[in-house]
Amino acid sequence: MTRIAIIGAGLAGLTLARELSDQAEVVLFEKSRGMGGRLATRRADPFSFDHGAPYFRARTARFQAQLERMRQAGVVDIWHARFAEIRDGQIAASRPWDGALPHYVGTPSMNAIGKYLAKGLTIHAEHELVSARRYGGQWVLDFEGIGTSASGFDLLILAIPAPQAQAILPDEFAKLMPRPPRPMTGCFALMLGFDALPALPFDVALIDDPILSWLSVDSSKPGRSGNGAMVALSQNHWADEHIDDDLDKIKSQMVDALTAIVPGRPLSPDYLAIHRWRYANAGAERRTEVLFDPEHQIGFCGDWCEAGRVEAAFNAGSQLADYILAQKLVSHGN
Repeated sequence: MTRIAIIGAGLAGLTLARELSDQAEVVLFEKSRGMGGRLATRRADPFSFDHGAPYFRARTARFQAQLERMRQAGVVDIWHARFAEIRDGQIAASRPWDGALPHYVGTPSMNAIGKYLAKGLTIHAEHELVSARRYGGQWVLDFEGIGTSASGFDLLILAIPAPQAQAILPDEFAKLMPRPPRPMTGCFALMLGFDALPALPFDVALIDDPILSWLSVDSSKPGRSGNGAMVALSQNHWADEHIDDDLDKIKSQMVDALTAIVPGRPLSPDYLAIHRWRYANAGAERRTEVLFDPEHQIGFCGDWCEAGRVEAAFNAGSQLADYILAQKLVSHGN
């Protein structure tokens, strides 16, 4: 049976693995402890924060069908939020999110999606790939801090951000790695927990600000507890300029920017934390080609193939799976 190694258990890698697991022996390797990539949740009792993607939408029939299956399983739901646009520190427009193009979230947390998709798959968490090489027509993988290599893989798929994939591969394979249409950009996520949440006239806000881009009241999402949780996201360009700055400094700057916007200031959160996403977004440009090199049996997928959206990650994984199956690159034989 064909053995496939998938590096990265974000939505792209998990989608690919589920599509191929009935046809091949698929093993996923994920550098973190959790599954789902930026479909991420951090818990700090009694608070819970979706500190990656705040929500997602579905424009294609295939992704809509997948979401309907997950809705039936209780893994996703529609967020009927009060949306606002904030400019110059004031609410410039507001409206409710309706059902015309639903805004989805994972339930009871965003990382429930990764856990659901990971069921039944072979996944090695806390395995950070540091090198990949070909030997005897197969792939050999080396991981940070792991004493032995993983070998004997016929196909290798890198379902991780493009810059990370580029850094891992040796020169003869790195040239096969397509670059995203635009450089990937970073983001900081500021998490604030309140025993008594500030009264806000919105649940989500798009912010026109030099530092901040977005604010979510996570505790307003379906299936959440009553504990007050908010997540503020930075502007991508600001994050890139400060991506290696001290996180305490970043935290202070984002709190100051948020305090100038949120009514009822000053803010006095009972919990405060920051997370750095070094590769959070990519320029929007739909790729028509599947990123697979049949000579070296290596492929690439991720949200950067299309745009930095959740649906883009699903599309990349499912389309690569279609290609691998159509080209008969997997075999049940021993």
